Parts: sequence; structure tokens; C-alpha cells
Amino acid sequence: MKRGFVVMSLINNVVRETKSLCPDCLKTIKASIYEKNGAMYMYKVCEEHGEFHTLVWEDTKENYLEWIEYGGEARDQNVNSNPRPTTHNCPHDCGICSDHVQNISTAALMTTNVCDVNCPICFTKDGQQGVYKPSNEELLNMASHYQDTFSSEHPIELCGGEPTTRDDLPELAKGLREMGFDHIQLNTNGIRISKDLDFLKALKESGVTVIYLGFDGFSDKVYEKKYGRKMLDVKLKAIENCKTAEIGVVLVPVVMKGVNDSSLGEIIEIAKKNMPTVRGVYFQPVSFFGNYPTAPSNDERITIPGVLSCLEEQTCGEVKKVHFMPAGSEHALCSFNALYALNKDNTLKAVTKYGPRGINEDSAKKVSEFNKRSWRYSKMKTLTIGGMHFQDVWNIDVERLRQCRLCIISEDERIIPLCTKYVTSTKGEKLYSGIS
Repeated sequence: MKRGFVVMSLINNVVRETKSLCPDCLKTIKASIYEKNGAMYMYKVCEEHGEFHTLVWEDTKENYLEWIEYGGEARDQNVNSNPRPTTHNCPHDCGICSDHVQNISTAALMTTNVCDVNCPICFTKDGQQGVYKPSNEELLNMASHYQDTFSSEHPIELCGGEPTTRDDLPELAKGLREMGFDHIQLNTNGIRISKDLDFLKALKESGVTVIYLGFDGFSDKVYEKKYGRKMLDVKLKAIENCKTAEIGVVLVPVVMKGVNDSSLGEIIEIAKKNMPTVRGVYFQPVSFFGNYPTAPSNDERITIPGVLSCLEEQTCGEVKKVHFMPAGSEHALCSFNALYALNKDNTLKAVTKYGPRGINEDSAKKVSEFNKRSWRYSKMKTLTIGGMHFQDVWNIDVERLRQCRLCIISEDERIIPLCTKYVTSTKGEKLYSGIS
């Protein structure tokens, strides 16, 4: 991000117009996407707080526009059975409001804000909120609202804080399964499941179908940056216990420039070594929100093309950019994915390739069904590699938000897109306070 004076020559390079937020006051303002030196930037102006330029795509205008085009057109039925009316317009009326144009394919149920580590970088931490630990009955009621609004056929995620700090988590999973949720994802740092195999087995027996494990590299230096402590042994033991319990694992690296962006190929090798228990790797380019809302320089940012370039270079072409497809449900700029099979010589063979998607009928439902098939424990040696670039206050794009398919189930019966929920101003203020 850079503040300064816009130069007139930028006008000729604008390729998209959208709306965004002022990083200082969270006011909705106009934004333009323009090309400069072979990369794409967002430019926006707040009358009170000045100009902002933020890197959004580390590739050319041609690549950026082609990627959007190849994402295709998502057409979903029954987007929202009970939309909230809009008063202040997107993204200030989430709930989901009548401006939302996409169905929901998964929702996060925030089980607690209690955690067993105090990470220097945490996207959900809200220092103004006290202890949040609703009863299972309250959580099931929240899930029931989501079910009534959309469908129990969609996956649900147990998030936090750290969900495994709750001893009653298996009972919650059992309740969700009895309600009809047949794909329950547990987002965890891995600490408890690394040392409590019986608890992990109880989670599986109660209905948890996949472990979404934070895994940022094969060096404790990476974990000391993110968690403030060594964690590699914990992560590896968590994977071993998942093998024993026969439950699928998706590794989730947060990619940070100069911290672990040189370790992405190494992470793929760990995933291959632990197939078929490890079902996927899901990269998340770092976003600056939660307790990490500092004004980043553009040199600190990594975007989807940057991640794909690192993967191709660090795997010596085993994983290539041309294997990946843009999002098929949410906005094309939100995510990327590819599917691989493991050859007999222990190399990955791409099943997918870059190309136009066309019209995607019932896209959210198809994404849900794909995740259920590919992320559950299986003897088949297939691996999904993908990722999602969550938005922060600097690069938030209303057109992306209106197509969001990943939401937070709020305790006040709103269903809020994840990026909107956690966007944080330079002053630490949020559009929507708390973690739920």
C-alpha cells in the first residue's frame, strides 16, 4: 500500500471499476484496478484520509482479465431464501443481504475465542471481546438457522479460537451430524490432537470428517514467526495421529513473503510423503486483518500468481501454473485449485488444466460435493492443491464479496462473508465485532 498523488497516466491503464473501503474509517469508496509494470493494483481515494495503492495481482493485465474470464459464470438456484434488506449497502449490510448473488457452499461455526497459543499473527482475535464460549445448544441453534436459510448438504467448519480447547467438541459434532450435516471440518492448530489420540478418535466417531491443519513449513523459524513458539513436532505428530485414526487431513499454509514463500515446494513434498491421509494442501496468501492490521507495503504482499510461480519453481515444474483453475463458485479472483494423482514414481500427475469454465450451474453445490469426495479419508492417492486469497481492508473488492460462498454463522442469526467479518481498519476497528 502506498499513499500519494495519482498520476494521470494511470487512467489509461484502468481495467475494472469496483467499490472498496477506506482502510482508516471503513467508509465505502470507489476503487479502480489498474496495471503498472506488469502487475495489477487497486487505487482508491477517501476524501478524508487520502489515496491508497495496493498490489492485487502479480501478473499482467492480460493474465488478470483472462483468469477472470476463465472463471466462468456461476448460476445457482435459491441463493438466499430470506435476504436481509439493505440500508447502508455492501459490505455494511451483510446478513446475507439481497445484494448477494451467490449461494453458500460452506459456513464456519465459531465455537470459541479461547486458544491454547497466543499467536503474534491471528486473523480472528478481537481484543475488545471477553471470553466467547457458547453452549452446544446455542451453537446448534446457530447451525439450524444456517440450515433453514440454505441447506444441511453444505459443509460446516468448526473454528475458533482453537475449537479443541472445548472438551465437549465431540458432542457438538454429534449434534451437527444428527441435524443432517454430513461433512464436518475441524480447523485446528493441531496441539491437542497431537497428544490426545482418544480425543481425535472421538471426534471422528462423532462426525468430524476432515482435519484442516495449519501447516506453514518444515522449519520452526516459520512457526516462531506465526505462533511465537516452535510447532513443527506438533504438526508432524498431529498428522501421524490422523493416520492412526484414519481421518483425512488438509494442510493449510499461510504464505508470508520472506517468511515461508520459499518453502511451498517443501510443503508439497510433506503432503506427498503422507498421502493418502493428507488429502490436500490449501494455501492462504497472508491477509492483514485481526491483530495484524498494520499498513503493509506492496513488497510484503503475495497474491495468487505469486503463489503459483513459487509452486512451479520450487517443485521443478511438477506442479505448474497451467494445472490450476480459477474459482468455479465464488469470484474468479478469490481462489485457485488443481487435482493430482500420485504416479508410481512418486511424482504428481495433474488431472486438471487451465482453461475456460463456461457456465457453472449449481456451482456452490458442486464445490460442496467435490470437497466431500476429495477431502475425506481414502486409500486413493489423490491430492488437491489450491488456495484462497482472503481480502483485507486494503484490497477488499465489493464485487468479490457479493459472490462469496464462505461465510461465518453469526450468533445474531446473520450469515456474514468471512472477508467482511474479519476486515480490520488501521485503528483495529471492525465492521462486525467479535468472532461470531
